[in-house]
Amino acid sequence: MNEFAFNPSVAAPGLRAITQAADAAQRSHDTHQPEIRALEGTRPWGDDSIGKAFEENYAQLMPAVLEVWTLLCTELTQFSIGLHRAQEEALAANDAAKDQLAPG
Repeated sequence: MNEFAFNPSVAAPGLRAITQAADAAQRSHDTHQPEIRALEGTRPWGDDSIGKAFEENYAQLMPAVLEVWTLLCTELTQFSIGLHRAQEEALAANDAAKDQLAPG
């Protein structure tokens, strides 16, 4: 007989790890991104030729890096929410299957 069952005790550690990772990423983003944005316009790397070259590359890349960081946090959070929803649906399907198999 083929049987599928969702075992919450097996899935829980992975789900917890993903949720904690999503929460940690979002906290880091919420803490550090405003600090990074507040530094815009400062040039701690100097005004010599090396500093100017660094500034040029930094100015081109930093907006994309901040945007990707935001998108990554959003997607990781949505993934975690989706996994929780899938867990709830699997548990409901387990319960329904048990009810169908129960002698009536």
